[in-house]
Amino acid sequence: MNVKTIRWSMLTVLLLFILSAFRLVDKNCVWETYKLQVTVPDDFNVLKNTNEEFELEGDGMSITFDTFEQNVSADELGEATNEAAAALKMENIREQQTIQPNGLEGHYVEGRIGEDRIILAGMLDPESNVNFFVAITFDNEDDVAETDARTILNSIRRLSDN
Repeated sequence: MNVKTIRWSMLTVLLLFILSAFRLVDKNCVWETYKLQVTVPDDFNVLKNTNEEFELEGDGMSITFDTFEQNVSADELGEATNEAAAALKMENIREQQTIQPNGLEGHYVEGRIGEDRIILAGMLDPESNVNFFVAITFDNEDDVAETDARTILNSIRRLSDN
């Protein structure tokens, strides 16, 4: 083999390695009842899409949307989320933050339940006045999943009525 062939082979292998580290395809899934869309990696499948729940599962991660009491205001989301975290017996809560993805109001906490990490968000769609929790569960040792979970949380949006 000559030097040119070796360089070409090494470049090809390096390029394939780099491309494999990135997801090339994401897909949008919609909670039909509330016209809420979430963008997830292409390995996710919808397990349930009802009036009360929307569940998705992918490689090493699950996402659950659940409606809750309809008279919680945006100012009360933090308290409602903390109460839900306590009811779920979340431990090692590391982070609490207010979020406003795509016109929605929200507050999330990040912690653990057993061996899994969880990001639990209480959210409100001010346009429809729908309150819902989003729970994103993933392996405690998976830092890539943590980044993916935050990206997924920030991708949630309400579809227009048009």
